[in-house]
Amino acid sequence: MLTWILRVGVPYWSITRILRLGSSGRIPYLKWTFFPCSVPQIDPATYFEPFDIDEIKRSAPWVPVVISFNYLLIFLWVSFFSMLFYDPATESLPHYLLVYSAFIACFVLFLVLTNLFKRKLDDSLYRMACNLIILFACGIATSSLNNLTHYLHHKGNALFDIGFSIIPEIPLKYAETSDAILVSYIMCCVVRSLFLHPAVRNKMWGDFGRIASLMILSKGIMGWWTLLPGPAPHCRPGSPDYAPQSIKAIFVNQGTMFGHALNCGDLIFSGHTGFLVTVMLLSEELWRTNSPAMRWGWRVFTLIVLVLFSVFCLSARKHYSVDIISAIWIASLNFCTFRHSWFPSNIAFPAARTVIVRTTLSTSDASKADAIIVSEEQIKPRIIHLSEGSRSHDQLIS
Repeated sequence: MLTWILRVGVPYWSITRILRLGSSGRIPYLKWTFFPCSVPQIDPATYFEPFDIDEIKRSAPWVPVVISFNYLLIFLWVSFFSMLFYDPATESLPHYLLVYSAFIACFVLFLVLTNLFKRKLDDSLYRMACNLIILFACGIATSSLNNLTHYLHHKGNALFDIGFSIIPEIPLKYAETSDAILVSYIMCCVVRSLFLHPAVRNKMWGDFGRIASLMILSKGIMGWWTLLPGPAPHCRPGSPDYAPQSIKAIFVNQGTMFGHALNCGDLIFSGHTGFLVTVMLLSEELWRTNSPAMRWGWRVFTLIVLVLFSVFCLSARKHYSVDIISAIWIASLNFCTFRHSWFPSNIAFPAARTVIVRTTLSTSDASKADAIIVSEEQIKPRIIHLSEGSRSHDQLIS
């Protein structure tokens, strides 16, 4: 009984007590103010406005703070599950108190920083930061789901793959080439986005945080239902086993968040390909006001990057061909569905809606006393094409 009080009761009491202090107003910076659901709309004329170098200088100090949230959430996640799986037979009470103190400190720091963001950042930058923080949280949850996949995985010979038969395997020292291509492309988009208007740039990367969060969480949920034998060298029979050794290790080990974990089985679908496709689709925002030749040149470059990434991913035997192909389709559908909202586009922004009106008719026939009028009301489209002639503040995407 005492063990379960330490595992569940103490963390629950501490969290509710801290949140109560914030909601009562005694410590305002402990109030829960996270996760804005609404998505701001951009005036089309904003795309043609120049970027502000002073705004970039003001926003730059906040970038490492947002990135540090990744590590803060990891400590919060690890300390919570360390308490949840506390075993008095193998762990001492001082060790539990140390983990508990780390959990409370991380939770309080999370509340303070999110309140600081709310007070100090402008609305579009705050929404972008929130979506990126949600992406970090979904990445941590997916990392644990990948550990679960590795825990359930059984080593075996790689399956036949057409991509493997066409593309030869490269030495292990070149296995990170695909990751270098992914990071280089994303950094190229980041640098280009600095020359956009702040509202456009913040919305673009806020959309990335939202879409990538749902994409990577879907990858983690789908990965462990059907386990294929991993084609990577460390997943083949006879190689050392790096799988988690306990249920606690599934949640506590977060090596995949730092890029040095040797997981197996988390194949369908490829999360790296999903990230790349998401950024590629969002990169259309970077060139919306440029000439058609520039836009088509970027699209050709994007396709070349995708092909090179896929080739090196297959040659390193990180994924099967079906993992990459399915990732392209799933990421594209996810982009189209959640491009404008956390809810599916057909629900949040319907093209038409049915209006039903019940009315009473003056008639002597009782059977015809009530009538139902059904009409279709068309909704204004959300997507418009930009051109030099559309530079008007009256054309809002609403």
